[in-house]
Amino acid sequence: NKYSVNLGVNGAVFPLENDLSVEMLGSTFIAQAEAKYMFMITVNSNIKYNVVLNGGTIDSNNFVARPLEINGDGRLSQLTIQRNIGINIKENGQVLSAIGCRVDVLCDITIIQQNTYDSIQRTTSSAGTTTSCGISVVKVDSTCIIRDNIVRNIYAVDDVDADGIVVFSVNRLITPSQIQKTNVRVYSNRIENCQGRFIKLQCPAKVYNNDLRSSNVQLITQFRAIDAQHGGVDVYNNEWRIESSVVVGTDATFFVYNGNGANGGSDNVGTCVGNKIYAGVGFRYFASINILGGNHKVSIVDNTIKDEDGLTKVEDFVRFTLPSTVSSFSQASIRVSNNSCSLGTSGVVVLSGTAFNDQNINSEISISITDNNMSNVLNGAKVVEVATGGVPYVGDILIRSNGSNLLSYNQLIVKGIDVLKLRQGNNFYYATDGSTGGMTNTPTGYNRYVFVEIGVGGGIVSLTTVNGSKKAVKGNASWNEYTSTVIS
Repeated sequence: NKYSVNLGVNGAVFPLENDLSVEMLGSTFIAQAEAKYMFMITVNSNIKYNVVLNGGTIDSNNFVARPLEINGDGRLSQLTIQRNIGINIKENGQVLSAIGCRVDVLCDITIIQQNTYDSIQRTTSSAGTTTSCGISVVKVDSTCIIRDNIVRNIYAVDDVDADGIVVFSVNRLITPSQIQKTNVRVYSNRIENCQGRFIKLQCPAKVYNNDLRSSNVQLITQFRAIDAQHGGVDVYNNEWRIESSVVVGTDATFFVYNGNGANGGSDNVGTCVGNKIYAGVGFRYFASINILGGNHKVSIVDNTIKDEDGLTKVEDFVRFTLPSTVSSFSQASIRVSNNSCSLGTSGVVVLSGTAFNDQNINSEISISITDNNMSNVLNGAKVVEVATGGVPYVGDILIRSNGSNLLSYNQLIVKGIDVLKLRQGNNFYYATDGSTGGMTNTPTGYNRYVFVEIGVGGGIVSLTTVNGSKKAVKGNASWNEYTSTVIS
């Protein structure tokens, strides 16, 4: 059946006073006039009713900003939204976000599955106030499952906020920080042509097996495929296909991790594992790790960028950003391992933030960059680069085997290296740190322009061929020097 619906400003409103099951059974509802909402369910009771919305098509007909809204100050036992279709959703000056399905109420269990939301846009440009979004759940404190949905064609009128799926925890901004007791899973969704983000999170979550696609679309400047604005996020086994027809924003990034210790960021572990990108056009970063406060451990492991036309596709693989001062955070550890991609012009890991200029940072950060297959590396690329110039302090570092041409033999230019404190397994070429000191605790003349290898029982420092191919070996108590071939 098809129904033409003439709505008031708030559409059809259902005050919830009992369990509610709306079985639309294939019915189609078509808006005929501008309104903020088409269907609204308001929950102001804590009796914990169950609500099911199933099987209808809501055509906003470019008149209505929110076809489906569930809100209120109460709490539901379970909310299930399934097998619905929302299309032609548009904000026309109502000054609220255009959203296909919005949940703004507490639920013990929220399940959003097997829905389709297509063609969502807005006319009002007001950053932080109005957005475009397919599915939005903004008050999570327990289980939220978003699976097997299709979300596509989400457009922005300006250069911000045009997102496929958005999930926020209820107390994400509480200060001081708190562990967010949520069980959020976003998986097996197909999300296409979102100008801003495919998935945005302000809560701990697991994001996996999603099919992400971009074609014939212009991405915003700060595009993020998966934007984790909170710790405790695991992103794995997702695929992003980006076609050559896409116009990419200058800072486009696949995965962003924001570790915020001040605002609910005490969930401090993040992983990005086993994701695949089929790239027909280049973009800026694979991952951007931003430590804003607290203590964080982030792993970027076993990801693949497949170059679809044989050209270099990622300018910098990982950007690692710290606050302006060392005292602003506790500790930060990143691991970049077993990834494969065509690298761009800068580095495997790019360091950003003035905290890297402080030698006290040596005890606060740990960086591991190992066994990455970085092919087609351009001249000048380094295994560690600095975004803002200068030479950073990096004490605890592990580097080895990062590409067929080894990025100038895994060249490293940093300050603060004590060769006796390097971890076992290091194998890199140390150029210069831009100061008079070079590495510490090496034999005389071996503090720079040397190959460093740390094996079982001690270290080896080898001079380059230019300097006579001499090698120094650390024994039980002292260094021994002898002539040998250069470590390669």
